[in-house]
Formats: sequence, structure tokens, C-alpha cells
Amino acid sequence: MLENHSVKILIVEDELIVANDVALTLKKNGYEVVGISPSGESAIQKAKDHQPDVILVDIKLKGKMNGIEAVEKIKTFLDVPIIYLTANSDKETFENAKITSPLAFLIKPINFNELYTTIEVALFKHKMDKQLRESEKWLSTILNTIHDAVLASDKDGKIKYINPTAHKIAGFTLANTQDSTIFDVFQIYDEKTNAHLVKYLYDALSFSKETIFTRNVVLKLQHKEIPVQGRISPILDAQLNVMGMVIVFQDMTQKRLEEKLLQESTEKSEKLKSIFISQISHEVRTPLNNILTYTSLLKDEFNNELPKGLENSFDVIANSSNRLIRTIDLLLSMSKIQTGNFEINNVLTDIDKDILEPLSFDFYPKAKNKDIKFTYCNKAINSKIIGDVESINQIFINLIDNAIKYTQEGFINIEVFNDMNNFVNIHIKDSGIGIPEEYIPDLFIPFSKNISDNNMQGTGLGLALVKNFVDLNNGKISVSSKLNEGTEFIISFNVVNETSPD
Repeated sequence: MLENHSVKILIVEDELIVANDVALTLKKNGYEVVGISPSGESAIQKAKDHQPDVILVDIKLKGKMNGIEAVEKIKTFLDVPIIYLTANSDKETFENAKITSPLAFLIKPINFNELYTTIEVALFKHKMDKQLRESEKWLSTILNTIHDAVLASDKDGKIKYINPTAHKIAGFTLANTQDSTIFDVFQIYDEKTNAHLVKYLYDALSFSKETIFTRNVVLKLQHKEIPVQGRISPILDAQLNVMGMVIVFQDMTQKRLEEKLLQESTEKSEKLKSIFISQISHEVRTPLNNILTYTSLLKDEFNNELPKGLENSFDVIANSSNRLIRTIDLLLSMSKIQTGNFEINNVLTDIDKDILEPLSFDFYPKAKNKDIKFTYCNKAINSKIIGDVESINQIFINLIDNAIKYTQEGFINIEVFNDMNNFVNIHIKDSGIGIPEEYIPDLFIPFSKNISDNNMQGTGLGLALVKNFVDLNNGKISVSSKLNEGTEFIISFNVVNETSPD
């Protein structure tokens, strides 16, 4: 509220005795009287010159222009609270004056206590009205310029507001929807089931429930369907009673198109990558096989005649060539998985007899050569699963090979047992170099940071493939490890009976 000493008041009154009396009283109470105008024409000029904060106006003025007409002119250039002074309290006078939106009427003779109260209330109300108008202007500007479509209705579903974006997207206007409700206009359906989602609208009005719709929703119009997403929210008053609802939605047509193009581009890229890897693999594998073949022949021919220091040269060549071939195989397998071209042949398989026992025999000599204690123990009553033998073999070849490669001394234990949840669990535990804790979250990500020293670096593809192969066989895998103490992998598969269907 404005302080009295800063409030400028213009008095428009043709009875000079009354006007001077009012002016004197206002000045005594701290108001600034910027002028007294006996006519409408002079009131307009004084209002322009002094920009008053309040105007007191007698409705009946002498001359060509009455108080109401003067106020109409003033309102065109000055937003100021108007208080009418009148000796006439008839209905017609009030109705004519109401057109100019005055903030108060005072009946002559004027009660000065009532005058002070009326001025202060008028100032406060005008200030609040101005703030409200500014807020409404801000809100209107925002709603009219945002890229989201907005619809609002009252509690009966009658449409009260439609922003320009809603018109642009769907052609909605207040004019062409005036005889319709929000239920008639906002016809949304589940794209897959064709179910009408009008329940979302009723929920907002009946249960004060907000609904978010994000995918597979279409807005059906007269001649087209538009994929949309958005939200429907109830509008509540201070007592949390429902006053209406607001719908905010976006047209997803362009985004759908972009997603489709991105998917097609990704699929094309994956296909080209697969073809590229396949061709490169073929080109590299052939000379590598030749290198291995002729290295073996040269080793047999010259092994005993090599100069000192070169005795292991042929083994180094063979090991490096085999490492490259393994990397190529890993890349091919990963490419097939990523493009969905990896063929799965699910059959009844015994993890113990068909997979782990043969692999243990194969890896035992390799562990023994490093003086590592290698043990395999099957405690499972039932180790039969439905799975793809080739990919399951690759899981354990990778894990056991890594265990031997990263263990310099100590042990490698493989144990198989059943749990209470109809799973067969395989634990592969070693006393190797271990894995730093910060690397474990990324352990199964292709090309993730190496955990080994420089002499044992790999591509990071092996464990990524292990995780993919476990997933392809509906299994689970977890890992625990401590640096310089060892690592344990646990792989679980659901067991079945021999009579279970493939």
C-alpha cells in the first residue's frame, strides 16, 4: 500500500466549496492534492500533466462532458483507480458509471472517515488488480508461445482455453469447440489395442488424479491420427476441490520419424560393420594360418640349429598368431550377437558331463605347467539344462583360460552344486592377480579398461562375450574380486529334467 504522503489525488468536482473542503481534509491527512477540476475537459488535461494516483470524480459535472465521459477519456492513457462522488444513487447512474470500472462509489454528503478508508482500499485493490493483470499477461504470453499444446476445461468438461500450438497441431479453437466438451474433442486411443483412453480425463475430474501418457497414444481427429505424449492434470482450488483440468501434449510425429530413421541407420551401420568384420577376418585369418603352418615346419627343420637367444622364437610367433586368431573370433562373435545373427541351438545339455568335465581335462595340463593346483568338483545332483552347447562352452573356455592366464601361483578351483531355487551354480575361483574394485562395474563392457599388467593385456571382448552368452542362455553371472588375492565368478543356469521340452 502506498504511504499517504506519496499519494497524489486529483479532485474533479464542479461544486468548489465541496471540492475545497475535500482537498483541505485530504491535505491535513497527508495526501497530496495535485489539482481541482470543475469540468471534464480540465480533468483530462490535469490527469495528463500530474499523473495522479487516485481520481475523485463527481458523476454530474457542468458543461458538455460529465464525469463518466471524462473518466473514459482518462482511462485511454492512464491506469488509475477511480472513485465516483455522486448525490444520485439511482440504478441508472450506477449502471452507466460501472462501464468505466470504478473501484468505489461515495454518496454525498461525503463522510470523511469513509473517504480515507475508501481511498486506501481502492489503492490496495488497484495494486492487486494490476499485479493480477501482469501475472495473467505473463501466463498468457508463456502459454501462447510454448511449443507444447495446452487445453483447459472447467469441472464439467467445457473447454475454457486453447493455446495456438494446440490449434496448429490439431486445429482446435474455442470457436469450433464451443458446443463440445473436452471429452468430445480430446479423443485419445492406445495405438496397439485401440482402447479409448477417455478414463484418463475422468480420472482428472473425478479423482484428482494426474495421468502421464508417453508412448503408443494417438489423438484421433476427423481426417487423421497424431501420435502424442503428455499429461492430464486436475486444476484444484484452495480447498483442493476440482475446478477443471489442463491437458499438455506434444505431437510426436517428427520424433517418431527421427527414431525410425535412426533405427534404420543403426541397423544399416551394424550390417555394414558385420560385413566389414567378416571380410577383414577372412583376409587376416588366411595369412595367419599360413604363418602358423610354416612356423611349425620351420621349427621342426631349424629348432636345434637356432642361435642362442632365439630358441623360443617360433613359439612366440605361434602364440602371437593364435592370439590374433582368437581376437578375430571374438570380434566375429560379438558382431553376430549385436546384429542378432548369432544362431542359438538349444538342446538338453549336462553342464558337468558335456561341458565342464571335458574342459577340465583340456586345461589341467596348462595349469600344471605353471605349477597351479587345478581342481574340479561336481556336487550337483542335477546339472542338466536347456542351452546352446557352443556358446556355453565359450563361457567356460574364456573364464578358465583367464583364471590360468592371470594366476601365477596358488590354485584354481571349479565347483558345481545345486541351490534351493532349482539352479545349478558353477563357481570358478582363483588366487590370481585380482581385479581393482573400480573396474568391476565395467567388467562386461566391450573394450573396457584393461585390468591386467602390460604383459597380459587383452581386448576386453572376452568377458563381454561371456556376459552375452550367459544372457543368451537365460543364465546369471556375478563376480567378486580383491586385488592381489584372486577372483571368483559364479554362473547360474536353471536346471531341467531330461523329459523337459526344448
